[in-house]
Amino acid sequence: MTITRLKNYCAQQERALRIELEALEQQLQQAEARRVVLESEVGAVAHAYVQSAKSGVTAREAVQQHEALDGLARLIQRAKNRAAALRTEWERKQQEVLEAARERRKLEILEERHERQRRRAVEQQEQRLMDEVAGRRRPA
Repeated sequence: MTITRLKNYCAQQERALRIELEALEQQLQQAEARRVVLESEVGAVAHAYVQSAKSGVTAREAVQQHEALDGLARLIQRAKNRAAALRTEWERKQQEVLEAARERRKLEILEERHERQRRRAVEQQEQRLMDEVAGRRRPA
């Protein structure tokens, strides 16, 4: 396999990893947005609970509101866990993207080095040919 093919393969891998990274970033943003919404709901439910407690509430209503708060707290914890897992995955994927970019760059440098060597060899060959032709034309 040539260096160019390897470089192109690495570039394709890097692009695929960047797409995956972008998808993870969107999922992470959605998870964070969900957590924020749930936390605002807790605030509203807690405020309603305090207001109803001030005006007097039955034991059953108090239990229901408490269960609602507990349910929201569990949902918030799940949302936080999901966001943390996505963040960890995003960081891992980010490292993969960086490593793929480094590998691609290494191959680009190697390809450039080989191209310079090839050009130098061609120039040397041309110079030898010109020297040979010039040597033949000189009268003895």
